[in-house]
Amino acid sequence: MRNSIKTLLALLCTLVLALVPGCASSTGDGDGNGDDHSLGWGRDLADAVRDEELPDGSLYNIVCIDVTDDGEPEEDQSWQFYYAELPGGPDEDVLIVTVQYNGSTFTIWETDSSLPLEGLPDYDDAGPWVEAAAEALADEGYPDWLPQSLVVEPYDGDDFPGTTNWAALGFVPPDSPGQATVAVDTDTNDVLDVEVFLP
Repeated sequence: MRNSIKTLLALLCTLVLALVPGCASSTGDGDGNGDDHSLGWGRDLADAVRDEELPDGSLYNIVCIDVTDDGEPEEDQSWQFYYAELPGGPDEDVLIVTVQYNGSTFTIWETDSSLPLEGLPDYDDAGPWVEAAAEALADEGYPDWLPQSLVVEPYDGDDFPGTTNWAALGFVPPDSPGQATVAVDTDTNDVLDVEVFLP
């Protein structure tokens, strides 16, 4: 099955390694407003770049490697948006647009042969996903764990019938080793699964 929490965790590691500024080209000089760094803010800036460089591209993946309780990047962190012409074929071109905290953007081009059939909706706010995940962790006995990473993509697996799109959110304890991953349906904000890993 392509869509699993382990797959999304592996994907996150791959995406983070891919987003090295030395391999990218700058496409914007920054027009962040200083206080709103929401998903919608980042998507609007990324969509403008997409319109110039890949007009027929659809957004199919969203990544934030360090997300806050409010569903925004931590200061000096970024959003990453993945676009391709879907459903795509072998070695389909992928445009990755990184929106930095100050509103500047840069791009990376890659290829991918395992693209989804359809893209993501125009999400504006990741806060409800983080909130739902944090509440689920609290119910499991981990109320103080902190959100860390966020990956959003279409869901094509069999474990969660009725789910079209989902997010995997990573959490860590404040002062000790450990990690948790919470899967959330991004259209309903329902928690699909909670996995906690302790040493």
